[in-house]
Amino acid sequence: MTVLFTDIVQSTEQASRMGDKRWRQVISAHHALVRKELKSYGGREIDTAGDGFFATFDQPVQAIRCAEAVVRAVRRLGIEIRAGVHMGEVEVIGPKVGGIAVHIGARVMSKAGPGQVLVSSTVRDLVSGSGLQFDDLGAHELKGVPAQWHLYAVEQPAATEGPEESLAVVEEEPKRRAPWKALLIAVLVVLVVVLVSIFATRGGKPSLPAPAANTVARIDPSGKVAGAVAVGRNPRAVAADGKTIWVVNFNDGTIQSIDSTNDSASPAIALGISAAPKAITVGGGFVWVLSSTPTGQLYRIDPTQSHSATPFSLPTGVEDIAFGSGAVWVTSNFDDTVLRLDPQDPGGTPGVVQLEAGAGPQGIVVGAGAVWVAEGLKGKVARIDPNTMKVTATVPLLRGNPVQLAFGEGYVWATDPDDDSVTRIDPTVNPQGTTIPNVGNGPAGVAAGDGAAWVANRGDGTVAEIDPKTSKVTRIELGSSLSPEGVAVTPGAIWITVHAK
Repeated sequence: MTVLFTDIVQSTEQASRMGDKRWRQVISAHHALVRKELKSYGGREIDTAGDGFFATFDQPVQAIRCAEAVVRAVRRLGIEIRAGVHMGEVEVIGPKVGGIAVHIGARVMSKAGPGQVLVSSTVRDLVSGSGLQFDDLGAHELKGVPAQWHLYAVEQPAATEGPEESLAVVEEEPKRRAPWKALLIAVLVVLVVVLVSIFATRGGKPSLPAPAANTVARIDPSGKVAGAVAVGRNPRAVAADGKTIWVVNFNDGTIQSIDSTNDSASPAIALGISAAPKAITVGGGFVWVLSSTPTGQLYRIDPTQSHSATPFSLPTGVEDIAFGSGAVWVTSNFDDTVLRLDPQDPGGTPGVVQLEAGAGPQGIVVGAGAVWVAEGLKGKVARIDPNTMKVTATVPLLRGNPVQLAFGEGYVWATDPDDDSVTRIDPTVNPQGTTIPNVGNGPAGVAAGDGAAWVANRGDGTVAEIDPKTSKVTRIELGSSLSPEGVAVTPGAIWITVHAK
């Protein structure tokens, strides 16, 4: 069995710096993020001790990918973790797992630095051919474990030298090309030009490539996958403004727009790699983007001014953003608040709605004359009156914890990745929720429009179409190796951000 251990780096110092209340909130959010990734990658939580996790996997690649995802995810909380992976024979006693392989896994983790995923030589040999790259750290003594063990650090994709190798091939190719190959290429180029001209003359447009990592997939309201538009690395949140789609590229620190009339993506707007944008909304003539930096950052983008981005500082721990009722609304899971920002002066003093302690607010949406907030750690959706800035009702979810929200087709929709369900909320005077189970593995982003609610299932590479009247769920396959994340709806199309698992 493959074992994975994770641990928060310098947790004592972090707790002392943040204070008890904020540290408890960080730990709660950390646990939720780790469990979310365990579910996405097929891990089984065996034990949780304070700020660390012990989990098992059937395959070592799943454990490594999960560890990498957790390393990236928790950085939005202003913390770093370390992780260790080993594979060997274990002893299963009821719900517990023990044996020498477990001890080795824990000791491998203890040798890791901040943000580092270490593996034993056993794991490194077993994942040969997986595409993973490793830095050789040499032999190490592991406390309490006989002999020395060879350890390896998982390389980040940015450290590879793929682009340089590709360039070398391109430079050498003309020297090897035979005359008949050059003639064939010339004929093919002419043929392509002719075909494109015919397409243009007939008023059509070339078909899109199939969905892949780092694309935004397009789905017709009928449920047919029409193809995908290539964007930056690790696209996450997405928002629609009429026929324009706006997408955040998490790993690149960029924003892009897609014109749905011709399925073309604009050049990227750079916010900086350290920005790690994670949430986006559109309203008031601007595009609004939240950053994952520990201090909190809001960017206001004016599409009419060469997409210029103006930054504004926000309190620590901002999570999601929405626009409506004449204001920008932001959730903060560190102090359990919702912030109301003036779109003309977002840097001014915000209005504050205090939620119940330990609410852990995440997703937010405006609809039906109210602001709706997912209380991720309380298993509720709160309704806020935008005029009085007071919580007027809460809707308890039947099973789990809400993460993302959407409004459309007359309902508020809440995804619950822990329970693989979606709750449909009727926003009447006394709002009521109805649980729709089995929408897919790890439902994340959600949007509603064109007669249905649309849900991106991160864990199984599908998009769920939910009939608002009958609650019937129809799954649309994008690819088992893909992880759909965000959803937006434009007239005649549904758009899904897609990254690799």
